[in-house]
Amino acid sequence: MEPEFTSGDDEPRGEEESLSKPYKDDVDDDGFSRSDRIKTCLSFAGIAILLHSFTTVAMSASQDILAGTYIPTTTILASHVATMVIVTSSVPWFMQKISYLWRTLIVVFAMASGTIVLMTVQNVYVKIAGVSLNALAHGLGEISFLALSSFYGKISVTSFAAGSGVGILIGPIYYTAMTSWWCIPPQMTLAIISPTVLLALLFYYILDKDRLKPYALLGSAYKKIKSSDSEASDEQASGTNPYDLSLMEKLSAARQILSQILALCSAYAAQYITVQAVFTTIAFGDAPFAPRDHYVYYVLTNSVGEFMLRSYLSIVAWYKPDLIERVVMKRTWIFSLLLLAIMIFSVCASYYHLFNSVWWVILFCFSIGSLTGLVFANTVCAVPFIVDPKYREFCMGLVTIGESLGILIASFAGLAVEPALRKHCSMISKDPSFCYTRHNRYGWNSAVCSAKS
Repeated sequence: MEPEFTSGDDEPRGEEESLSKPYKDDVDDDGFSRSDRIKTCLSFAGIAILLHSFTTVAMSASQDILAGTYIPTTTILASHVATMVIVTSSVPWFMQKISYLWRTLIVVFAMASGTIVLMTVQNVYVKIAGVSLNALAHGLGEISFLALSSFYGKISVTSFAAGSGVGILIGPIYYTAMTSWWCIPPQMTLAIISPTVLLALLFYYILDKDRLKPYALLGSAYKKIKSSDSEASDEQASGTNPYDLSLMEKLSAARQILSQILALCSAYAAQYITVQAVFTTIAFGDAPFAPRDHYVYYVLTNSVGEFMLRSYLSIVAWYKPDLIERVVMKRTWIFSLLLLAIMIFSVCASYYHLFNSVWWVILFCFSIGSLTGLVFANTVCAVPFIVDPKYREFCMGLVTIGESLGILIASFAGLAVEPALRKHCSMISKDPSFCYTRHNRYGWNSAVCSAKS
C-alpha cells in the first residue's frame, strides 16, 4: 500500500513520517550530514591554520631575519603585505576563471618556495623576497577558500575564522618555544615544519566537489539542490552560469561591503603599527628575558588574544548555527576606533616611557589581539548576511583586502615610526640596548637562547 499524504498544514502520517524523520535529524538547513560538517570544518579550519601559522612564524622571525642590521622591523611586514594587497585587490576580479584545484596547487608551490628561500639563503634582502612568496601563498589561499566557503554554508566561514585564529596562535608559540626555550636555530625551526605545506592539497581533496557546480548557491538547502539537478542541468548545458558577474555588478557588490573593508583596514593598521613598530622600541632591564625575546613574547600574547576572539563564533556555529545571524556584530568600526585610540596611547607611552613593567606591554598586546580578532571574525561572518547570494563568492574573496590594506599602511608607517622612537629612546636612555627588541649580531644559523647576556 502506498503511503497517504495529507493536504494543507497537516503532518504526514504513517510510513512517510517514519522515513522523513531520520533524514530531517541527520541533515541540517545547509544540506550537511554530520560527516559532511566534520569534513567541511576540518578542511576550512585546516587551510586557515596552515596559511596563518606560516605567516606568523615569519613575522615572529622578523628580528632574527634582520639581526645585525638597523633595517626597520616593518620591512618584513611591508614585503609580506605589499604582495598580499596585490593579490587580494586583483585576483578576485578574475579568479572565477581559474579552478580551485589550480589555485590550491599555486598556493602549495609558492609557500614551499618561500620557505626554502628563507631556510637556505643568507642574504637578508633575498630572505625578504622569500617572505613575499609566502605572502603570495597566504593571499591567494585566503581569498580562494573564503570564496569557496560560499558553497559550503555558515559552518565553513566560522571554521575558517577559527582556524585562522588557531594558526595565528600556533605560529608564535612554535617559534618562541623552538628558538627561545629550546635554543633551536631559526633555520632548523623552519625546516621542521616545511613538509606541512602539502597538507593544503589534502584539505582541498576532502571537500564534496558537487557543491562547486554553478547552481550550488541557488538554494539554502543542499538537499533541495540535489533534487533539482535535472532542472539545473539545463542551465549547465546552455553554458550559462547565473553567478558570473559583470564589472558593474562587482563594483556594486564591493560598495555594499565598503564599511566592513574599512573596519578591517583601520583595525589591522592600528594593531600592526602598535605591535610591530611601537612596542619593538620598548624593553626592560628587569624583565626575565633578553631584549630580543621581548618581541617574540609581545607577538605571542597578541596572537593568544586574536585566537580567542577569532574563534568564538565557530563554537556558536557548531552548537547553535541558527544563532549566528543574531550574535554577529555588524558595527565593527566601534572596535576599530578603540584600537586606533590604543595605538595613539602606545606611541605616547614609548616616547615618554610611561610603562614601568614589561607586563603592562604584554597586557596591551593581548588586548590589541583580542579586539582585532573580534573585528575579523564578525566582519567576515557578517558579509553573507549583507549581500545577495549571487554576490557572496565575490564578496567573501574581496573583503580581506581591508586586512591587507591595513597591514600595508602599518608597514609603511612603521618605517618612520620605529626609527624615530628608537632614536629618541637612545638619546634619553642610560642603556640604548633596551631601546630595541633585536640582537646586534646575525644568528639565523645558530641557537638564539633567552639568556640575558
